[in-house]
Amino acid sequence: MTMKQMPEELKSEFKFIQGKTKTPIWKYFGTVLLAGIIAFGAFQRGKAQEERASFLASPTIGDLYKTKADGSYSCMRITNVTADSLFVQPNMYEVNKSSGIGEIDTEENYLNFSYGIHREDIARMFNSDEIYDIVRKQR
Repeated sequence: MTMKQMPEELKSEFKFIQGKTKTPIWKYFGTVLLAGIIAFGAFQRGKAQEERASFLASPTIGDLYKTKADGSYSCMRITNVTADSLFVQPNMYEVNKSSGIGEIDTEENYLNFSYGIHREDIARMFNSDEIYDIVRKQR
């Protein structure tokens, strides 16, 4: 039965009961929880981006630059820092997934030489996602 089909007496009683009935607060719990998770994720992502930008601006020896090229992932670590360049030691291996970087990031997998890359080129590589992450190793 719709509101139009109800007699006037029932309509007024229905509206009275409907006005006194409140939606339980737990009905909104899922929506609030989802909004909280989304907000937390956005905050964490912004914080991680700020951290990477900070690492890019002030590199230190031992920083790990995770790289991506042609569908393969690898890494290189900083061996020396000068005013205009970073000297990096490339890893000799590549993996198919970014999650595999941890498997190849071992001392014996790095080549025995390093080469310089101008800071502007590093910034360009970072902005184009060729360098997609920077990890500062804890000492």
